[in-house]
Amino acid sequence: MKLKSTFRGDTGTSRSRKIRQEGSIPAVLYGKDIDVKTITVDTKDFKEILKSEGRNAIVDIELDGESYFAMLKDVQTHPITNDILHLEFYNIDRSQKVEVTIPIRLVGKEISKIEGAVVHQLDEVEIRCPSTKIPRQIELDITELTLGHSLHVSDLEKIEDIEILNDPEEMIVSVTTIDEEPEDELEEELTGEEPVLIGSEDDEEAEEPEEDEE
Repeated sequence: MKLKSTFRGDTGTSRSRKIRQEGSIPAVLYGKDIDVKTITVDTKDFKEILKSEGRNAIVDIELDGESYFAMLKDVQTHPITNDILHLEFYNIDRSQKVEVTIPIRLVGKEISKIEGAVVHQLDEVEIRCPSTKIPRQIELDITELTLGHSLHVSDLEKIEDIEILNDPEEMIVSVTTIDEEPEDELEEELTGEEPVLIGSEDDEEAEEPEEDEE
């Protein structure tokens, strides 16, 4: 996808604020075989790309008659308003492979229909692939997931030209029984008794451990 940009010139907080007020986003373009370039891109155009391509978007940045094949590296947002404050693009070669992180999507069955407690331990994986073939997500079929079983990175769908860099045995999701409360706590409630301390008062004082300093 193409993204038009212009040279930013001056930098700094006040200049960046003015750029955002004018409907653009301050950004920086750097990477393979180019000098660092401070630029601005149209907010509306960028949000459309972000919506369709995601955080691993690859774009053709058009700047002063030149075109740069670049990967979106970072999106800085305001902690409260979530407005986009700044962007980073990394210029790459069309033929090179890149390493990116993509989300895992569970498919095949609704989580609510699985008996037991579903423990989702991993929601994204790191992959290596051609820069022109970055998938938005990778799927894990949980149709056969039942109580007492688990699925791992090795169970993810296989996609041509996509190399998953995570440990194949890393657990993604599992199903366990739902324990109301630990057995030892339940026994204490039933007896209502305090634990018996063995030894004299002096022994207790002598053996009382010192508190760890934090």
